Amino acid sequence: MSASFLINGLHGDSAHVDPVHVFEGLDWREAGKQINGCPHTVWEILFHMTYWQELLIQLLAKEYPEYPKHNHYTFPKTSAPNNKQEWHDTLQQFRKGIKIAEAETIKDLTEQGFDNKNATRGDLLIDLITHNSYHAAQAAQIRRMTGSWPPPSGGQTW
Repeated sequence: MSASFLINGLHGDSAHVDPVHVFEGLDWREAGKQINGCPHTVWEILFHMTYWQELLIQLLAKEYPEYPKHNHYTFPKTSAPNNKQEWHDTLQQFRKGIKIAEAETIKDLTEQGFDNKNATRGDLLIDLITHNSYHAAQAAQIRRMTGSWPPPSGGQTW
């Protein structure tokens, strides 16, 4: 496993949408739009992705955060951001987390001791990549359903 492989994964290379771009150009009010039959809004997905990304980054820093007792604690209390600033700040936090994860890719990927399961740095980065990929696809689908896809940087529409 190489740093370039992981960086490509962090940015959705090839078949996966770049998690950073999936939220691009989306108005904060649109991010909270609820779709009938859809369990989450784009806002809720971004919040959830940021929550887990931050937890994994803390593990990579050997800070050992408290693991949530239930998944619903990893989602916001509201289906929409309270204002434009909250949306912007959460997006910035998410983007910053991707940059931190990128920096982790050049370190020893076989180093262990990041959690109580003896995970390696590489294991945690793959967890982050797959989690972000899964939820970025959800956000892209919701954006398609609301007519706000593709983002300004482009995206697959088929």
